[in-house]
Amino acid sequence: MADPPKKLSESASARRWIDQFGPSDQDDAASLVDRLALFNETDVAQAISRQIEAIDTVPGRVALYAEREIAQATAFPVEVYSDAQGMPHERVVADAPFKPVSPRRGATRVGSEGWMAFLISQAVKANSRFVNHPSPRQYLSPNKKNRIRRIVIVTDFIGSGDRIWTMLDKFWRIPTFAAWWSRGYIRFHIVAATGTNAGIARIKTHPCKATVGVATVVPTLTGPTPKPWAAAWLALVKRYGKNHGAPLGHKDTAALVAFEYGMPNNVPAVLGEKFKRWKPFYKGRAPSDLRPFFGLPPTITDLLRGAVEHRWSRLVHGLDFRTRRRDRAEMLAFLLALRGRWHAHAEIEVAERSGLPTEDVVRLREAAIAAGWISGRSRLTDSGRKLLKAGTVKKPKISKAVVGSAMPYYPTSLRVS
Repeated sequence: MADPPKKLSESASARRWIDQFGPSDQDDAASLVDRLALFNETDVAQAISRQIEAIDTVPGRVALYAEREIAQATAFPVEVYSDAQGMPHERVVADAPFKPVSPRRGATRVGSEGWMAFLISQAVKANSRFVNHPSPRQYLSPNKKNRIRRIVIVTDFIGSGDRIWTMLDKFWRIPTFAAWWSRGYIRFHIVAATGTNAGIARIKTHPCKATVGVATVVPTLTGPTPKPWAAAWLALVKRYGKNHGAPLGHKDTAALVAFEYGMPNNVPAVLGEKFKRWKPFYKGRAPSDLRPFFGLPPTITDLLRGAVEHRWSRLVHGLDFRTRRRDRAEMLAFLLALRGRWHAHAEIEVAERSGLPTEDVVRLREAAIAAGWISGRSRLTDSGRKLLKAGTVKKPKISKAVVGSAMPYYPTSLRVS
């Protein structure tokens, strides 16, 4: 079986993407892909959880909100009331809920904010001082120890910083929250797994003076200081992204980052967008062949395909490895990996040869015995051989020429002695 690629640019998905560039530009495209900072869901979850737990402990509790777009002018509705002198004032509606995350228009699922909301729910379960998307009423507890003193906005990635800045502004426009801040009752924090220098700087310009915590700052092709190492890549993505309205991504961020569950809109368009005569590196979740580069184990599909290739066989009619035919593929991989009589700890050897988990090897052996495909000693029966013959076909062997002859010679019969 061929060795797995060591560089992201050597993967099948990357090669398909790189092949869209002209021959003279493919080396630059490959090096660009290899420069991407890669993160999986576990990376993001751990980075965020560590930062949430590290928020300074003060009398009171901590409100956690997932970063998201808010259609309304303010984070919570505002009402008008009259004071004792009859003067009108504005205040937040105390019992107004913070609207839950909903799918974007035209989409069937939420974006990364849904994942952030899940992480927040886990943090709240683990520590009672955190509050999940509280309403204004929960800031006014008669018990001072239960009053909310910190407002934390949680995100996986700060790109241009505009979205976080806008969300902060929607809190800031509420007179009640602005008054609480001016009296020192509340403070704002941003928690992010990753971000860009430009985005972090943008958020720090907000008048609420939020504390910004980012576990990893990712590289960008643009910024206030010219980057000599990025010049060739910047020219490349501009040239090939000219048919896209934003060739450098949202707000010309040109971030070099990718998540296993999707690319942000701040990456160069040639990486994350489909447009005229162009296909992205990937859209949505990363293809399975990229999983190792994100630090993820191979899928069952990869394991089964590898198991079959390890035996120098392929499945007739291109066996579908998806869930609906997984049982058949697993059984064929198990039978192909069997060698000789079953003995103590043989399941470990078969697991190593097949790429299947040990517990699955034990399960498949029992199923094969019950079906009559192998004997009690794990020898293939006639019906087992028929199953393998029907399900697999050997790769043709290549005949070797006799060394020392100018013309290849292939013996066709044995000489009579």
